[in-house]
Amino acid sequence: MDQVRDIIADASLSPARASRKVYIVERAELLRGAAANALLKTIEEPPSDVIFVLMARAEETVLPTIVSRCQVVRFQVIAP
Repeated sequence: MDQVRDIIADASLSPARASRKVYIVERAELLRGAAANALLKTIEEPPSDVIFVLMARAEETVLPTIVSRCQVVRFQVIAP
């Protein structure tokens, strides 16, 4: 929850060195409860200069309320 709060607080600030901020949230399938709800509010209406990238092993493992507010991009494993 502390990490989500930090992201939300930082996202509300204007970028200092670039025109945009990008937040990469690994293991988005672990977002549950208060952390998921807090982030949900921010990804519903992010600041115009903020992009969130949520990563998970499978779309089905992420809460449907979060998935419904995202553009899903599927990747496949590349052969060596």
